[in-house]
Amino acid sequence: MKGMRLALQAAFWVVVYVFLSTTPLLILKLGPTPEPREPWRELSVALGFAGLAMMTLQFVLTARFKTIKAPYGSDIVYHFHRQISLVTFVLIAAHPVLLFINAPQT
Repeated sequence: MKGMRLALQAAFWVVVYVFLSTTPLLILKLGPTPEPREPWRELSVALGFAGLAMMTLQFVLTARFKTIKAPYGSDIVYHFHRQISLVTFVLIAAHPVLLFINAPQT
């Protein structure tokens, strides 16, 4: 019974992380639609917003909240923090690279 509860808590926090990471993109979709842009520019903007959201969530991962760490343990949370920081770096680095490939004058 306790193992099932921890598994549900773990799944809940994964869903919360994914939701918070994609919230800026959801907000952009709900707002007014600007004129269409090139697909590469849209992808670049999306990667920038997702990377920024993930970067802000890094502070939550290192805040030592017991409710977040309970299903995983500190070691796994810190390992996730390290791995997701590399993913975040790649997303943020890809943002200007895609803008440059799409339009070198930018």
